[in-house]
Amino acid sequence: MGADDDDGAGSLRAELYPHGSAAFTTIQQLAGAAGGAVLISAYTIGSDAANAGALSTAQAVSAGQAAFATAGAIALAAVVGTLLVGRARSLPSAS
Repeated sequence: MGADDDDGAGSLRAELYPHGSAAFTTIQQLAGAAGGAVLISAYTIGSDAANAGALSTAQAVSAGQAAFATAGAIALAAVVGTLLVGRARSLPSAS
């Protein structure tokens, strides 16, 4: 796990840590699959998929630019989102 993962897991009680870890890895895999699907869709839309057959060089470049622009927008949204997330409050000690 990375540092960000530890911050999230650190806010869980010890008995919930396995569930939190499983939920995190499941969401991570689903997000990766959804991201791939979004980029494939952007490439398809950028290639003008209404025309059947092989893409010309110009169409392939346009489709690639559409996919990379979409990836850039998603990455920028993720960076802005991380700036808006605050650090988790520490739990009171059970003494």
